Amino acid sequence: MPKKILSIFVDESGDFGDPCDHSPFYIFTLVFHNQSECITASVTAFNERLAYDGYENHAIHTGPLIRREKDYQHMKVEERQLLFKRIYYFARKLPVKYQAFLFKKADYQEPFALAACMAKALADFVCCNQDFFNLFDTFIIYYDNGQHELNQILITVFSAIFGDVSFRNALQIDYRLSQVADLLCTLELLRKKLELNILTKSEEQFFTRKELKKTYLAGVDKLRFDDCS
Repeated sequence: MPKKILSIFVDESGDFGDPCDHSPFYIFTLVFHNQSECITASVTAFNERLAYDGYENHAIHTGPLIRREKDYQHMKVEERQLLFKRIYYFARKLPVKYQAFLFKKADYQEPFALAACMAKALADFVCCNQDFFNLFDTFIIYYDNGQHELNQILITVFSAIFGDVSFRNALQIDYRLSQVADLLCTLELLRKKLELNILTKSEEQFFTRKELKKTYLAGVDKLRFDDCS
């Protein structure tokens, strides 16, 4: 009988530095995909759609897309909004689940205190959803190793809980699900900023508040793990 494999794609936003106006939060997001549920056709169709739009082999980075940075600095807002919609509707149709972990950095006096809280939150989440994780024999964690602290938390927690686990250095350009993790991380950060009424000027220009809440956030809610206590 073939092993049941769960892929876990990771993305983060923020850093372990002191809290400041442009970085008050730290958030990381996990996207879970049961490898027995094939997504090849969906990925192929998405790639073909992007190629038709003129973005062949392009990895969508939603933060810079919204802020008009890097690859997107010469694009009109309508072009950037179209790319965002492409990755959003692609993600909505996938057989994936996700969980986001958001922390207010001002609540932690030292980076190690933040790291300890992150590790506990991750471990608590896995234990709370043990019935789901018990369905799988093997776990593969995909992360680009962008932040050493988060990488160590992932290794420590998942290695302690899962018997058969491996870690892959996953660049966003190589995995569409890594780009989905990036999208969901961005949306969860926007959820918090909308709640606190601290959206930036570029975010206000990119979305209407109604669209952000009623379309994008309500849509990805259907992919989130149910609250567990």
